[in-house]
Amino acid sequence: LAADLLPKETLTLKVGDLAPTDIAAPKAISFESDVQTAAARQAARDAVEPQYDFTSEKAIAIAAEQALAFERKVSRVDSIFSSDLTPEDLAAFLLTVLPDLSEASAATLAGLDGDRWIAVRTEAARVLDAVLRTELLDTEVAATKTRLTSQMAGGLDAAQRLLAAELVRDLVVPNSSFSEVLTAQERDRAEAAVQPIPVEIVQGEVVVRNGTPLTAADIEKIEALGLGVSGPDPTSFIGWLMLSILVVGMLLAWIWRFRPGLWHRD
Repeated sequence: LAADLLPKETLTLKVGDLAPTDIAAPKAISFESDVQTAAARQAARDAVEPQYDFTSEKAIAIAAEQALAFERKVSRVDSIFSSDLTPEDLAAFLLTVLPDLSEASAATLAGLDGDRWIAVRTEAARVLDAVLRTELLDTEVAATKTRLTSQMAGGLDAAQRLLAAELVRDLVVPNSSFSEVLTAQERDRAEAAVQPIPVEIVQGEVVVRNGTPLTAADIEKIEALGLGVSGPDPTSFIGWLMLSILVVGMLLAWIWRFRPGLWHRD
């Protein structure tokens, strides 16, 4: 009768195994799934987009700094246009005053008069300020530089737009960079917002179908139901114990009542 105290044969399954049969719940249980909660929290972390350190204050500061750099860059051109030089000397100076210009843009600069130069530099400064006051990711700087020419307006022709774009191209810098700290903080907030996932299993419910590959969530359910735990069955043992006491007690009572000779033997 004490055999119920011995460990019973249990399901020894692991993730990836095929269910040997339909596994049904012997009882109704309710628990919070650590496996499903962990998966949901990891999914929430993975869904967070990379975070960047852009702020309006940072963009304004960078735009102001680059505007000063632009003024320093074109100040020599301003001084040349304001000097009393002959047209030939003016053109010669303008060809070499900005060595980073392409030959085509240098020739365009040399062919400008004072009024057109003011129009070019004004439009270049406007576009530079507009670009730097909006969020500009460090990964988008190269593409933004290629679009500068198309952003120039102010009544400039194609050659003048190209010149204006080259004047500010080197001054276009990112104002928003990837922040590992901000990204980690946002991922932590997203993970913390996921509540524990409850699991309800009713008695007789088929937890896993025969031949189905087992997942970590299936193993968790099997263990929660006690199907994967090796141990004694105290309920059955107590039942057997009570039955044995009843049988022996009835036997002794019969001897005492109907066989007093046996009962009173020494």
